[in-house]
Amino acid sequence: MKVALISTEMNPVPPVVGGAIQTYIEGVLPYLSTDYEVTVLSVKHESLPEFEFSDRVTYFRFDRTLYEHHVFDHLQRHSYDILHVFNRPHFILNYHHASPRSKLILSLHNEMMAENKISTFRGNRVVTLCHAIVTISQYIKNTVIDRFPHAEEKTYPIYSAVDMQRYRPYWMDEAVREKRIRLREEFGLKGRKVILFVGRLSKVKGVHLLIQAMEIVAAKHPNAMLLIVGSKWFGTNETNKYVDSLHDLARSIPNNVKFARFVPPSRVPDFYAMADLFVCVSQWNEPLARVHYEAMASGLPILTTDRGGNTEVVQHGWNGLVLSNSEYNQPEAIAHSIFRLLQNEDEASALAYAGYLSAKRNFTFDRLGNDIKAVYERITK
Repeated sequence: MKVALISTEMNPVPPVVGGAIQTYIEGVLPYLSTDYEVTVLSVKHESLPEFEFSDRVTYFRFDRTLYEHHVFDHLQRHSYDILHVFNRPHFILNYHHASPRSKLILSLHNEMMAENKISTFRGNRVVTLCHAIVTISQYIKNTVIDRFPHAEEKTYPIYSAVDMQRYRPYWMDEAVREKRIRLREEFGLKGRKVILFVGRLSKVKGVHLLIQAMEIVAAKHPNAMLLIVGSKWFGTNETNKYVDSLHDLARSIPNNVKFARFVPPSRVPDFYAMADLFVCVSQWNEPLARVHYEAMASGLPILTTDRGGNTEVVQHGWNGLVLSNSEYNQPEAIAHSIFRLLQNEDEASALAYAGYLSAKRNFTFDRLGNDIKAVYERITK
């Protein structure tokens, strides 16, 4: 059976500049390519050829400009049994016209079926044409079926995954522990309590609130260091007003905030290895940030917010701490929870271990591959 995985126009596959969708696709390819003839369609990147065949997978890469039309032309010239389209429901109709005999699967990683993203008429057509809709969380499924109730029977929440070989706890793996010691010395973090943030630097991610919380934390824990990994967009260190404001805000505690800026995906596990705890302070309804899986696999205690799908994988007091809807936007509450993890090492260790077990049991790419294959088999019976 021939399957085309159609990525978005934002970033290439493999994820040389990052991207949750691109990481998802790359991670599942080894499991899908054992049973299917797999092709990946994505955008060009200067470091990647426009066409290649590697590890049983064929790759075609197109210009970002008019990406939808390049894919349309490709689908008219190549035949696939399944088109697995990622996060672009408004492309579904054109792709169906280009390849009307293909079964259609839509994978949703954001609220792409919301009123401000797609019209009711077009959304209904998308639901009708799709043989299955896969969402990365129950939260995202609910946003679909609340607006399009007839999508319920064909919509499947399937959680993402993490590479358990790349993300390893320093307290379990001697090689990671040695790397942790060396990197902490290189980054001037020896003897510090490192609080890690990984993600895009945008207001909805709440980084400004985290820096404000660090002003409170630093007063009681002067050896605490907030390590911020990320930039305004994938693959670039260009700034904007918000990023500049974060640097301005951090000037009040220069010894307690460090900006790592954009980090290539291949190096991200190193920053988890350096950390003592992980914080996600998302202010928007997060679909379900994959950084939670990475932090779990890395054996870090997690502090997150009760926004969107986050609490589907992080349960307060069991495998992490969760800031409630009355706390998530309050620097004092964020600081209080950071205090709790810094001051109660036994609790922090227990949360970290429970998180690691959650990742190992539930969020591997092996499990994700099997779940996707089950959907493929269901729609092609």
